Amino acid sequence: MSEGKQSWDFAYAMLNVITRRFHTYRIRVIGKLQPANVSPVYKIELTYNYGNHPMVWIMDPSIPYESAIHMYADNSLCLYDWREQSWKESYHLYDTIIPWTAEWLLYYEIYKMTGKWIGRSASHDGAKRIY
Repeated sequence: MSEGKQSWDFAYAMLNVITRRFHTYRIRVIGKLQPANVSPVYKIELTYNYGNHPMVWIMDPSIPYESAIHMYADNSLCLYDWREQSWKESYHLYDTIIPWTAEWLLYYEIYKMTGKWIGRSASHDGAKRIY
């Protein structure tokens, strides 16, 4: 088992303990993702406040804000269209946000090579996330 997977497994186990004990929580996880064997290793920050949407930032290597690559102005990643499907507390970060982040990183790497975002997209025109 890779070190990265063990880190996420440990973080998820801790979250389960906290969730069973308390009905509200805030989690902040800093970890590494390598979306493919030929990809660089990305350091990410994931935050989740119970009752709100999870948020992810790429910490290293730094990725400057660009609306074309589906980021919000605060440099967090646009991983899904919250207007079509709002976040539910029953969702698991390991089934959703973490693989969606790896997928976003693959699309980002393609964007760097081609200048075109080929991932799914949603308009950010004046839209604000609800937290």
